[in-house]
Amino acid sequence: MRLKRPARKGTSNFTENGLIRHAEEGALCSFADQQGRSIISHRLNKLLPRKGRVGGDYYYYYYYYYYYYYYYYYYYYYYYYYYYYYYYYYYYYYYYYYYYYYYYYYYYYYYYYYYYYYYYYYYCYYFSEECKNSSRV
Repeated sequence: MRLKRPARKGTSNFTENGLIRHAEEGALCSFADQQGRSIISHRLNKLLPRKGRVGGDYYYYYYYYYYYYYYYYYYYYYYYYYYYYYYYYYYYYYYYYYYYYYYYYYYYYYYYYYYYYYYYYYYCYYFSEECKNSSRV
């Protein structure tokens, strides 16, 4: 848990430290995880100018919430894209499996046809040999 820094003079109760603390406790962004909060806090500490004014703190609060929402939306979109990709992959795998099964069935049918053709050829050959043998008698 982050240590609370002392409030600076000339600031309101909505300081950046308080906002981060409340956000971490889940009052603002309860849907995000700890890793996402740490990443966002780290990025915001580098990006935003924080001067302790009410307007600056409100901007920080709004930007923090917006960034969190964007992160959640991006995560949801990524999850949806991943789910869609997984579904597409599963469909492709099913289609490939079906194609493979169809190919196997076709191969089996071809093999059966070849066997039947071989049997027919053998029968025809045998029958022709019988005909030859019977014609000699």
